[in-house]
Amino acid sequence: MSDKEINYASYLKLGEGYEGPMVTGLLDCVEQLSSEPEEHLFITVHHGFEIWFKQILFDFGRIQQIFKLCIDNPGSVIEKKALGEIPTLIMRCRDLFRMLLGNFQIMESMGQLAFMNFRGKLTGGSGFQSLQFRLIENIFGLKEENRKGQTQYNYKENMKPKQLEKINEAFQEQNLFELTQTWLATILHNFGKQKFIKSYQTSVGDMQKAGSNTEHLRCVYDESLFNELRKRDSRNPHTFRNYFTYDGFLGALLVHQLQAQPEYQIPYQIITLILDVDEAIMTWRGRHVNMVHRMIGSKPGTGGTSGYDYLSSTISDQYKVFWDLFTMSTYVIPSVDFKITN
Repeated sequence: MSDKEINYASYLKLGEGYEGPMVTGLLDCVEQLSSEPEEHLFITVHHGFEIWFKQILFDFGRIQQIFKLCIDNPGSVIEKKALGEIPTLIMRCRDLFRMLLGNFQIMESMGQLAFMNFRGKLTGGSGFQSLQFRLIENIFGLKEENRKGQTQYNYKENMKPKQLEKINEAFQEQNLFELTQTWLATILHNFGKQKFIKSYQTSVGDMQKAGSNTEHLRCVYDESLFNELRKRDSRNPHTFRNYFTYDGFLGALLVHQLQAQPEYQIPYQIITLILDVDEAIMTWRGRHVNMVHRMIGSKPGTGGTSGYDYLSSTISDQYKVFWDLFTMSTYVIPSVDFKITN
């Protein structure tokens, strides 16, 4: 197609009399299975979710590439320039999830009876099967272990071979959790791992002398204790959590402690925004659970799950990806007490 032939409808593949290669126009994709008018809304809302999921996945991919560039060029001009691009991308992903919460409010304008009038036609089709949402979860860093102990349903069981291929391809790449912890470890090493440990331990010792209770901080400068505490948690399959490596954890703590210094302001902004995305995904899940409970009560899900009971299991702490960032304030000490020791 030449530039002269491009118009709004053809560029966006809207249909509307578009005369190009045979494609299904975007506006032609709403195909109801019933005569219930409200089914049109149901389909449109889900199309909205999937379109924005596609953008989130696209931005996740860009963030992955930038993190890799930063890890390969620690402390360089290349890294500093690349890091400046990440906050905008993460912020957009967060804001997209926040925006999508409004879709549930629109969906709830449809009465329960209207939904029941066409729900029977959806047997075998369910949001549980959304490939893009599973990719978002996996690329963000949700592990298979996070799902264990919460439900007997495996989202992969009803997927087609090509969908499973995309899932497996995503697992071959480092996810955002892994890239973030590796990047934080490089920040620690650039500062000096032993230098930070010594500075933190000395500062905590001074706080203890002044009468502060600092026992819970000992694991920060005692790597053996740190690993033992993590190992203890891992023994319970019902409390599996994503944990950073020791160096990744220290890197995150370093960024928190020195967040006011120019060199650490963007890294601090990045990990704060990552936490926002984690929280936004959890909020989205929670809003979805409440909508489902309101619309179908305790009926089984159309995708073969138990419906509300299954969905409610996905909003537990076990589904938080960046657990260490959520709990980092446990180990941050006041700026006035933290002194860098050479």
